[in-house]
Formats: sequence, C-alpha cells, structure tokens
Amino acid sequence: MRSRLFMGHVLHTRYLKERMRFRYPSYMLWLDLDELDVVENSTRWFGHNRRRLLSLRDTDYLTPEPRPIREKLRELLTSRGVEWPAGGVYLLTAPRYFNYVFNPVSFYFG
Repeated sequence: MRSRLFMGHVLHTRYLKERMRFRYPSYMLWLDLDELDVVENSTRWFGHNRRRLLSLRDTDYLTPEPRPIREKLRELLTSRGVEWPAGGVYLLTAPRYFNYVFNPVSFYFG
C-alpha cells in the first residue's frame, strides 16, 4: 500500500498589537486515489464516504457531486488537455476528524 499518514506541525506568528506565535500538531493523509477502499478495509479508524475517526468524503473534493474523486479529477484534467499520469495520482489532504471538515488546502500529485 502506498498511502500514508503524515505527521508534522503548523507554525505561524501573528504581528498585531503584540507578537503571538503558535505551534500545533498537524496530520495529513497521502492517499493513492486508486487505494481508497483498500485503506478503508485495512484500518478501523479510516472511512471512505462513511463516518470514522478520520474520513474522506468524495463530496468534499473538486465538486459537491457524489462521484469518486478520481473520476472528477480525471474529467477536470481531460477537459484541460492534461493526460492522466501513468503512475496514478496521490492526494495530500486533511481528512475529516470526527466527521468535522476543515481543510483549507489539498494537493494532487501525479
């Protein structure tokens, strides 16, 4: 399996009336879009289109349609004249935590 959990920290400083510095843990999923069901079946804490501690819902990505992310991304790339990468596509994203979604940015890699 090529999908992974990445752990790190988010650091930022605010310069308003006084300087405030924040550092907190951050977790992101590196998911092979061809492995979403494999990842779900290999662990009890991840769900694809269902509630789990960490979950990923197709409707949260690219368009609110309930189609697979892979299908929506392939359609978007094709419409722009971009070929689907031979090695597949990976999604780096923050999943839903306890079914709550806050994902300011997601990245696709091919």
